[in-house]
Amino acid sequence: MAYIVKRIGQAYILWIEASNQWVQFDELQWLIFCFYEQGIAQVTATVQVASRFSMAEEKAKSMVESIYQSLDALFNPPFDLPNFSLNAEKASGYVLQGKKTRFYSHLGKSFSITYGSPQLQRYIHWPLAHLETDTHDRCNFNLEVFPFEKRYALRINGPGGECRLADESGQIKRLLYLELTNYLYDKNEDGWLSFVHGSALAKNDNVLILTSSEGSGKSTMAALLMLRGLTFLSDDYVPIESDSQRVYAFPAALSLKNDAIELMKGKGMVIQTFSQGKIGFAKHNPENQKVTHGKVKNIVFIKYCKEKELLFEKVSTLDALALFLNESWVGNDIKRAQQFIDWFSTLNFHRLEYGNNDKAIEALCSLVE
Repeated sequence: MAYIVKRIGQAYILWIEASNQWVQFDELQWLIFCFYEQGIAQVTATVQVASRFSMAEEKAKSMVESIYQSLDALFNPPFDLPNFSLNAEKASGYVLQGKKTRFYSHLGKSFSITYGSPQLQRYIHWPLAHLETDTHDRCNFNLEVFPFEKRYALRINGPGGECRLADESGQIKRLLYLELTNYLYDKNEDGWLSFVHGSALAKNDNVLILTSSEGSGKSTMAALLMLRGLTFLSDDYVPIESDSQRVYAFPAALSLKNDAIELMKGKGMVIQTFSQGKIGFAKHNPENQKVTHGKVKNIVFIKYCKEKELLFEKVSTLDALALFLNESWVGNDIKRAQQFIDWFSTLNFHRLEYGNNDKAIEALCSLVE
């Protein structure tokens, strides 16, 4: 049974390799886990729990049975972990028709992306449009994205190359971003601790991550913080390196929609718009193109609420972990899981709900100034 454990406050945080799941236990649940891990029978565990916690035996029995069953499922999951390379051989050899290839350059490296549908081109190209170049020379890294048998495929360096399959366009975009990040920074997947669905900004060596579900205002707030002088690192996809836990900049432009576009234009920000002005992107400034920009010190779970002027409060590490895992991918091996929880337990967390932009900006700037 491969797992790691970290005690945070009065709780035990457990990561189980077989199911790639994080679990939080209190003292009683941890005792039952220890009985399970030692192979102690449920009857014996029930007697011990009832005795140590002065609990009715029937209640102890129910609790032990429930936790033993849950642990059986976690250590012997009735499902396979996602494998995007599974059954991808046919897509690897597929001859792509009706394609459109665009060429890009960043950090002195050239690459191309071939799109197999207009929808995928809009979805992936627009945030990268500011990197597009007419120079096709010395492009030795090529990515292809295309619909394939009611799924989406990502192929690396042409027919016969490595291939990934995903059910959703969002998944294939994240897989493309991962391959592009590896190429730009000469790494592989094992080199990354986590990828966060959020926006990252920095002041000096102090990185701030804003994270939330889609449509919660994090990109708009990131744009406002840029105008306040913070360095924009990444939007939508924040890569964190394993060994150093440093945030790396990712070159996709900051995504803005509808009213946020006009708000930023009114403040002098240059926005490239698409879809009849409904979607806009603010690109990185040239001075922001350093490789690394410092370590994360604060993560803020952000939500725009028009009716609420400002709620800004600390969040416990235990509560933050559940919120963070909903919006991120974390390395799924023991080494990176241990690195992740050791790193995560050192951070500061806040919840921000706001309707007043100025007050929200002041609250966030107080974390980095």
